[in-house]
Amino acid sequence: MPGVIYGQESPLLQRWLQNPPNLLEDIENSPSFVTKARISISGRDNSLGFDLGLEDIFLGNTKLTLSTGYQQEFDGSNQSYYSNFRYYVLPLGSYVNFAPQIGYRRVFDANGLDLGLQLVFALSPQSADLRLEQVFTAPGSQEEVSITTLSTSYALQRQLFFHSGIQWRRSSTRSDSVVRLGLEWKLEQ
Repeated sequence: MPGVIYGQESPLLQRWLQNPPNLLEDIENSPSFVTKARISISGRDNSLGFDLGLEDIFLGNTKLTLSTGYQQEFDGSNQSYYSNFRYYVLPLGSYVNFAPQIGYRRVFDANGLDLGLQLVFALSPQSADLRLEQVFTAPGSQEEVSITTLSTSYALQRQLFFHSGIQWRRSSTRSDSVVRLGLEWKLEQ
């Protein structure tokens, strides 16, 4: 028929014509990464252990998130845990974002203030990401620990992700590296 737009009966087109989406608001407020719960097997030297965590729990309708984790070897040694607040600086829908973070961590013989920065690359929004994190635990003290973490997450299904990561931990008295492989579940917010 002349004058009829192809696809005019499409429900999506009808919704957009009645209530056009605000794409700039979506980019600003819809994160390119998701809130996840993690369980992993971890390896350090010749010891195996486990790692549990929650990543990026959004606090209200803001760019502020809470992340927390716990790690230990199966024999009960080498326990470490943390809780951090992160504030994402760029719009949440960006493919690249970074967040200064502050919190508390216990690792090696150090415990106390945890300061750092995390860089997130959304390789495929809400499906795959790569993260690089640098933190300092008990900065300025004799027990100061520098921790560098490189991790990646890839969606196997809509709610299930494969997770891998490597962490380098260094202090004036000891250093090691920890490798993690595991699964993550998307948590609805």
